[in-house]
Amino acid sequence: MLARSKGGILQVRSVDGTFEREVALEGLNSVTSLRIDPAGRRIAVTAASGVGRAPDVNSNRRGDLRLYVIDLESGERRRLTEDYAHDAFWWPDSSRLAYHTSCGVAVVRVADAREEHRFEVGRFSWGPPSISVSPTGARVAFVKWKGDDRKLAVYDLATGAGEVFRTSCLDYAWWKDDVIAYDRGQSIKRFDVTTGKTREWLSSKRILPGAEALDELLPGAREILTTNQFDFPQLGEPRLTRARFFGGRVYAHLALANRTARLTAVVSVTEEGRNLKVHAASGGARALRDFMLLDGAQTIAVSFEEYEAARITGRGLVYVGPHADSIPAGFGPLARLAAPEFGFHALPG
Repeated sequence: MLARSKGGILQVRSVDGTFEREVALEGLNSVTSLRIDPAGRRIAVTAASGVGRAPDVNSNRRGDLRLYVIDLESGERRRLTEDYAHDAFWWPDSSRLAYHTSCGVAVVRVADAREEHRFEVGRFSWGPPSISVSPTGARVAFVKWKGDDRKLAVYDLATGAGEVFRTSCLDYAWWKDDVIAYDRGQSIKRFDVTTGKTREWLSSKRILPGAEALDELLPGAREILTTNQFDFPQLGEPRLTRARFFGGRVYAHLALANRTARLTAVVSVTEEGRNLKVHAASGGARALRDFMLLDGAQTIAVSFEEYEAARITGRGLVYVGPHADSIPAGFGPLARLAAPEFGFHALPG
C-alpha cells in the first residue's frame, strides 16, 4: 500500500491503483508512525491528539503519543491505549499490535483494546526501538538503544520470558520464528534467539566471487565505476546489509565505494546465497540508501540521496517494478508485515 497526506487527509492506494481510500486525520498531530495491517483493511497510527504535547527529539521529550486504529472502509477511529505508545507493529493475523512503551514493549488486542503482555526492561532512549513480530507471532523483537548502540531484545509470548542480548546491530529482520538476520554495516549474520549464538550468513565474498562476476551480473557496473575514476579491479570490500525476505529469496543493499566514487544496488539471492539478481543500481552522484518490498516484492520502493562531493544535496524515492510509472507523485510506502523501521516516520507526501 501507498499513501500521501494532503490537507489533513491521508490518501491510501494500492500499488496497482485498484484500491483507493481517503482517511481523515483531523484532531491528530505529530503522527510518528503509520502501519497498515496485513489484510490491508486498517491502519495503526501513533500520534498526539489535538491537545496533547508533541514529541521533540532535540529536547528529548516523548510527548503524549497514543495508539489509534483507523478502519479504511468506514473511517472509524479508535484509541487503543491510554498511556504512551509508539512504533506499533501488526500481528500476522491482524489481531494484535505490539508497541513501544516508555520503558519496554506491550501487546494489545485490537478487538477490545485489552493489554495482553508487557515486557519492561527499564527506561531507555525514547526513540522507536524498531519493534517487529516473528512470522507466526510467537515472539516480539525490538532494539534497546544505549547511546548510539542498538542491542537486540526478544520477548517470548508463550513463556513470558524476555532477554536483551549482547548482540549489537544496525538493522535486523526476522527470517524464521527462532532466527533473526542482522548486520553491523558489513555483512548479513544469522542470530539464533534460542541459543544466543551468531554465525556468518551472507557476505559480498559469498555472492560476488570477483570483479568479472560483478560486471556480468550487474551490466554497466564497469562503466559506472570507471566513469567516476573508480579502479574497477580494486573494488575493496563491498558491503551487504539490510536483509529482507520474500518468496525464498533474501533481498539486500549492496554498496561499493572509495574516496572518489560509489556504486549502490538492491540485490537478491536465494537463502543459500546463489542466483544473484540486481533490481536497482546507481552510481555517481546518486546513492541508493534503503528499500521496501511492496505488492509481493513485484514492486520495490528505493530511497536515495544525491551528493555534491561529500555534501547531501537532495533526497528522493523511486519505484522499480511493473507499476512504477503509474504511481502518482508524492505517494510513499505504508509499511506492512516486513522488517522494522528505524527513525521517526514523517507523514508521506
